[in-house]
Amino acid sequence: CFCCFFFQAEDGIRDLVRSRGLGDVYKRQSEGLALARLKDLEIIADDRFGPMGVPQGERDKYIFYASIFIAQFIKNPLQFYPELRAMHQKLTPSLPWNEIQSSTSTAYRKMLDAFAGKKVEYKGRMIDPRYKLKNQTIIEQLQITPGIERKCITIYGREERKRRQQRQKERARREQGVPERKVYILKRHEELQANIEKARGLRAEGKKVKDIALEMDKSAKTIESYLYQR
Repeated sequence: CFCCFFFQAEDGIRDLVRSRGLGDVYKRQSEGLALARLKDLEIIADDRFGPMGVPQGERDKYIFYASIFIAQFIKNPLQFYPELRAMHQKLTPSLPWNEIQSSTSTAYRKMLDAFAGKKVEYKGRMIDPRYKLKNQTIIEQLQITPGIERKCITIYGREERKRRQQRQKERARREQGVPERKVYILKRHEELQANIEKARGLRAEGKKVKDIALEMDKSAKTIESYLYQR
């Protein structure tokens, strides 16, 4: 039987929002994250195991994670088992329903406690009793490769996060009309070569450095670097 003892929330919502008026914001973020992770669970299972579904030895783990994510986004406790049945059909159709109920009973109980307003103490704070998982924990337990991380909505590690952030920055720069670094460097190099050729051409015409600097709107020192650069 697969057990889980991880309670720390993932990056963006690791700490409960204490500011007045922001409780609903945190709640919506938590629910959105859980729903996206449930979709990621399908993506991971499909990529790793294909249409045959999750194999024996992995089934309890996947359905347990599904129950954790479902418990975090449903609005009513009565939604838990219908949602779980749907995931059961997608992930572990050959696993008997009574085994599904048994392996997810802890997540179900914690969900009921949360809806009843109960809290548990964790590191000196009273928090929601439902399981919360780190992305890295999920990645390790489900053996998620970097290739699969790229397909996921929210379940990915630090390196994939850096890659996505870099892509976002590049996209933002393009939208603002800022060229990519390679294009920028090439353009600057072309401009430098053009200035060098122009300065040397003017020098060949017999013009003095100060006159060339005035014509090209550059300092005399810059013109000298153009003239004597190899």
